Amino acid sequence: MPSWRPLTWVIIVIQVLFVIWVGSVFSSASGNCADEISESARDACAAGTAIGAGIGFMFIVFLWAMVDVILGVTWVVTNKNKRTCPACGQNVKKGLLACPSCGFDFAAAAQGRGGFGGPPPPGQYPPPGQYPPPPPVQG
Repeated sequence: MPSWRPLTWVIIVIQVLFVIWVGSVFSSASGNCADEISESARDACAAGTAIGAGIGFMFIVFLWAMVDVILGVTWVVTNKNKRTCPACGQNVKKGLLACPSCGFDFAAAAQGRGGFGGPPPPGQYPPPGQYPPPPPVQG
């Protein structure tokens, strides 16, 4: 299993807090009207409580969506200096030539020799000449 970044744990904790917050809106919406008031006043109190809970729920959902967008963009942007090892799935610093956990050789893979030395497995890389040559450099 790949190791999770600290920001991933922050995102999970924030999601749990939002779930608890939504649950507290619904639990606080029941039983707020006093028993001593008349039946029509109690009905009006219950209707007002339901409307308030609905507005509060919509506000929390909107805020939750905005926080998730901000956290998602932050999560993607902060992973710029890492790459994922194709062999084990670990995040590896971009400057390293080999994965520290499984030994996958990024330099050998980039040269078409496979990641663990030797020729690559059949079908992993296109045969030579399949891609068109790069355009000439003008300048």
